[in-house]
Amino acid sequence: MITTFLRNSDLNAVNSYALLDYPEESLGFQLGCFLLRNNFDFETNDIFRILTCYGGNFTEEICLQYFLFGNGRRNLLAIAYMLAGTLLEPQKGAVFYAAFKQGRNAHRFYDLELLKLLSQTVDCLQYSFNIQSHQNKL
Repeated sequence: MITTFLRNSDLNAVNSYALLDYPEESLGFQLGCFLLRNNFDFETNDIFRILTCYGGNFTEEICLQYFLFGNGRRNLLAIAYMLAGTLLEPQKGAVFYAAFKQGRNAHRFYDLELLKLLSQTVDCLQYSFNIQSHQNKL
């Protein structure tokens, strides 16, 4: 069962170029492309960005934090991001709230060991976790 993949691996072992060896539709390949395209070093939120289709710009980062908060992730950094985003872009309040609702409606996944699922397709994982695409709503 998917909920048995609890977080415990070394995130520093992720190599962007090695991820490109995964099949093209897989989470691993998409993660590798994202990291190389944006010149990012790996962090857990990058997997969340792939699954939720939120990129790395300011508004999308705030949406991601609202989504994860709705999904049950509670930490001070997320709250700080949400507060800053809401204060700096109050006109996006409806978008942020929609992201929160999407996270609340998705199956809990923020605390799973997602690195064990790199070979799975993004579509399959989005379906399994009930993650609705938000594309073109920002």
